[in-house]
Amino acid sequence: MPGLQVGAIDSANWAVSARGFNTQYANKLLVMIDGRTVYSPLFSGVYWDAQQVFLDDVDRIEVIRGPGATVWGANAVNGVISVLSKSARIPRRSPLRRRR
Repeated sequence: MPGLQVGAIDSANWAVSARGFNTQYANKLLVMIDGRTVYSPLFSGVYWDAQQVFLDDVDRIEVIRGPGATVWGANAVNGVISVLSKSARIPRRSPLRRRR
């Protein structure tokens, strides 16, 4: 996405930020997984290696660039990343259900 910088520092550390302020400990980007913020209280940023989200469980990722502090709070100065997971319900036409 234009305006979003993602970089691998090494095999375990990532730097994700928006609007050109990319460092490993960037704390001006709000990250939410299923509506809950996932920041560390140590520096108000995100430890990306500590988030265990499987790609098969992800429904969509919403990225909002720009100042969103008026809607989401103080950590959303440069933008918001919201990761939404799939529903846990089995769909109606699932192959796991028996047909009568």
